[in-house]
Amino acid sequence: MTGTDKPEWVSRPPRVGNVVTCLYPNDPKRRLRPVLVLGVAKGSVDGYAVHVAYGTKSLDKTTRGKIDLIIELEADIDECGMAVPTRFDLENTAALMWEPPDFDCWKGRYTPVLGSLPKSQQVECSWKLQAIQDKKP
Repeated sequence: MTGTDKPEWVSRPPRVGNVVTCLYPNDPKRRLRPVLVLGVAKGSVDGYAVHVAYGTKSLDKTTRGKIDLIIELEADIDECGMAVPTRFDLENTAALMWEPPDFDCWKGRYTPVLGSLPKSQQVECSWKLQAIQDKKP
């Protein structure tokens, strides 16, 4: 912990494309889950705001496969630092402060950062985010 009683990782923000652990707002289970970092901004006073996409193990390929980013190849799951295939809901996003309780570590880890999207998935994510943006009025 630092002198401010915050963990040291708070001073090291994640990067776009990182997969991190988060207590996502309005998650009925209220547990740490993997989320995808879509953006990071330094605050005017102190700290960082992190824009994230909700992660779920419910892949729902039929209705969400063309909209959301689905990580299901074993090598991609490993690179992301996850244990199971995961769908990142690119339409269900939130901006949160990079500090506890919103972000925290899984047991046995010293940072909420689990891993990063592989390059191919970064490109896929960019295309899907652009398609979502293009649909907005």
